[in-house]
Amino acid sequence: MAVIRPVRQTFHYRIPDSLRDVVAPGVRCSVPFGRAAAVGFVLALEDEPECPLKDLFEVLDPEPCLPTDLLELGAWLASYYHHPPGECLAALVPPAARADAEPVYRARSGAQPPPELGRAAGRLLERVLARGELRAAEIRTGDRGDLRVLLEGGVVERQWRIRAPSPPPREEWFSLAPQAPAPAAVATRSPRQAEALEALRAGPLPGAVLRARGVTRDALNRALAKGWVSRAQNRAPAADPSRFGIPFPAPAARLTPEQGGALEQVRQGLEAGAFTPLLLQGVTGSGKTEVYLRAVEGALERGRGAIVLVPEISLTPQLLGRFCTAFGDAVALLHSGLGERERRLQWEALRRGDARVALGARSAVFAPVRRLGLLVVDEEHEPSYKQEEGLRYHAKHAALVRARACGAVVLLGSATPDVETFHAACEGRYGRMVLPHRVLASAPLEVNLVDLRQEERRRRTRVLLSEPLRRAVAEGIARGEQALLFLNRRGFSPALVCGTCGEAVSCRSCSIALTLHRAPPVAALLCHYCGSRRPVPPRCPHCGNGELAAAGAGTQRLVEEAQRAWPGARVVRLDRDAARKGAGTAGVLGAFSRGEADVLVGTQMVTKGHHFPRLTVVGVVDADLSLHFPDFRAGERTFQTLMQVAGRAGREALAGRVFFQSRNPHHEVLTAAASGDYEAFARQELRLRQDAGFPPFRRLALVRVSGPDPVAAREAAGTAADRARSIAGRGLGIDVMGPAPAPLERLRGRWRFQILLRAPGPEAGPLQRFLRRLLEEGALVPSRSVRVHVDVDPVSLL
Repeated sequence: MAVIRPVRQTFHYRIPDSLRDVVAPGVRCSVPFGRAAAVGFVLALEDEPECPLKDLFEVLDPEPCLPTDLLELGAWLASYYHHPPGECLAALVPPAARADAEPVYRARSGAQPPPELGRAAGRLLERVLARGELRAAEIRTGDRGDLRVLLEGGVVERQWRIRAPSPPPREEWFSLAPQAPAPAAVATRSPRQAEALEALRAGPLPGAVLRARGVTRDALNRALAKGWVSRAQNRAPAADPSRFGIPFPAPAARLTPEQGGALEQVRQGLEAGAFTPLLLQGVTGSGKTEVYLRAVEGALERGRGAIVLVPEISLTPQLLGRFCTAFGDAVALLHSGLGERERRLQWEALRRGDARVALGARSAVFAPVRRLGLLVVDEEHEPSYKQEEGLRYHAKHAALVRARACGAVVLLGSATPDVETFHAACEGRYGRMVLPHRVLASAPLEVNLVDLRQEERRRRTRVLLSEPLRRAVAEGIARGEQALLFLNRRGFSPALVCGTCGEAVSCRSCSIALTLHRAPPVAALLCHYCGSRRPVPPRCPHCGNGELAAAGAGTQRLVEEAQRAWPGARVVRLDRDAARKGAGTAGVLGAFSRGEADVLVGTQMVTKGHHFPRLTVVGVVDADLSLHFPDFRAGERTFQTLMQVAGRAGREALAGRVFFQSRNPHHEVLTAAASGDYEAFARQELRLRQDAGFPPFRRLALVRVSGPDPVAAREAAGTAADRARSIAGRGLGIDVMGPAPAPLERLRGRWRFQILLRAPGPEAGPLQRFLRRLLEEGALVPSRSVRVHVDVDPVSLL
């Protein structure tokens, strides 16, 4: 039994005779735990040992809520990430689905109480008769023995009260009607309705997703009244495409030879029914999504289910629309835009087998898909697949483990794979398929490295937009084309700095400078980590004398600079601030795709999942921004971001030009990104990692110690490191580095210290054994104020 409590061991309980027929692996039970009751998952049934055991109290599910493969995955998560097993299993089931059934006890019709019935059991029977039934939650601990007597005597019977979820009030799906006009035709007089039409161009979408993308209910109602949009309570079945007014399924694209070869490898894996990990490495615009669609179709044809993981579902509207259009009711969406009731409905549809494809972000890897045959991990290199709080799992690794248990194909897709994935493919542990060419583009990208130092020496001032970039954007706008300016910093300026003492205005809870935002009604300083906000001080809060000046630039400042550089150009901005207000993400992207804006200024939100046919110029305003982060993956992350944003330009007939602005243009990461040679970059990065002793050549774990008192947190980290070194000195070969303050030393009021553990090689075994010994010997025990977390295979060291 895995009890849902913060304990790392499992427990044995005896099954009373009255419950033997309903206990099975995967069901939840109520059990005695200390002086109280707790809920746990049954892991396995074993012969009763000779030692005495406590009886479990109650069975809470009429059937297992976790199938065998998810039980196995939960056990692996608990073991590998050193997390309490009950909490791991609870994370696999939505909270609403964990409370969908309840046992009740009713008097059996016509049954007579036996003459030897005790007084206490008789009183309990009277309660049942008087009330008609007793819920399991109403049975007191002291009554459980008497209840067992009534059950075994046939006087009382156990039944289930199933609370079926009522359909959510807005579980509605919307799609374009046949007579719907083009969004551009109505954008001037009906901009909100144009946004709704634009959002639905890729296919039918549920109301929850439309709301998450910024489409208002009023805009939908107006479009419905005009007959531009049709509405249905559920998605259209494949047999009735007319309900959505669009072709179903969408016309199939002609595959390139490389796409056909990739699908053949997927088909062979599906036919064999064996674990088959495959890397699909395709440049941006090479048709990876079409391969995903055909692969899922192949799995369904063979009676197998599929899971499709995306880094962030709100940023992949085109992929979402294509899957919903292609597979209709077979798709269940699992994403943060759903309420608990909606999430439960989708989860139940998968568990029953009514839906056979789960599409969602990282937690969708736990979807209860029947006969799972295929797992697709789109943009497999994305760090968002790693959970940074609670159960610190990596969805890609969980997908591989689950596929091994199910005999399924795993398709890892990316234009710039994680170098660890690339290394595994080079070693033959994964199959590798390459899509080297864009499907629609007619000309290769022209990529330019701009040296900002030369510009600044010539102009004798700091430069935000270089002359080559200014000239290229102006020429593109004159031809009726569009430009994208990428700067991964929101706000106006990342810091306010004192001209006298040189100090920046910092957050009171985090070790970070506050960001200046000039959003109306007044300017303010915001912390992008804890969310705190304060007015702009008139003088320096440190020395009290100096005047404060904005240092550096964010997207708000870049918009102002763009409007000055290209007078009359229509400039729009997309970052988290812009997405939360006004037209939202869908409105900004819709306006840009309809040609209602000439220049799009944005952060990471604009780098992937978007297709703009008239976008020809991309400018990366500060290509050095993430290059020197104190993390061994900084170079790789920079390369991936540059390649992603560059891939937005020139995706169809128009040629694309890209400008990487840098003050270090000869850096090997930037020159590799300019050349577009991923393989050369990856091999160089692997050589550096091998020399420095980092993954994939050596395994890592990060121990984070934090507390509100810096002295107590530092002492706890030092004690933990000393214990770790003592254990490592017993010949385990583990390097113990630290403790050291985290690069972001204070976060949300807690001081943070880190201990880095490094294994002698790439195998997981030595580090796992070392961590188990640390935990068993109490080296990582938290206190009332100090927290200790273990992060296995950390993605971020910040």
